[in-house]
Amino acid sequence: MKKIIAAVLVIAIIAAGGFLVYNKVIMSPKRQIVGTWENAEIPNLGYTFNKDGTMTGTVNLPLFGEVTINGTYTMDEKAGTIDIVYTYLSISYTDKRNFVLEGDNLTLSDTDTNYVGKFVRAGAQATSAAE
Repeated sequence: MKKIIAAVLVIAIIAAGGFLVYNKVIMSPKRQIVGTWENAEIPNLGYTFNKDGTMTGTVNLPLFGEVTINGTYTMDEKAGTIDIVYTYLSISYTDKRNFVLEGDNLTLSDTDTNYVGKFVRAGAQATSAAE
């Protein structure tokens, strides 16, 4: 009986450890954000975030309108921020945004400008979090 209790205890500890690894590593925002995100409200706008920290996107720039950008991004998971850095017509831009990732929904916001962008993973259906 003691061996059975010990075996169950060991299995429970291993399962708990696996769950923690899954949540910390597999489900980390740095992994979740990789892929293509389409703006849920404005067609043709969105981002593609790559595993290596590079990104491409189509954004709306004041005076220029809809443009394609290439750049890099870095995430601070603890602060819940993402910095998107790119150059367009020799002008460097850094968009610092707060982010919330909920499944196939990504919200990027900037409290200084009141910007809130809602994005859906390409091929996924928008849910109430992105509407």
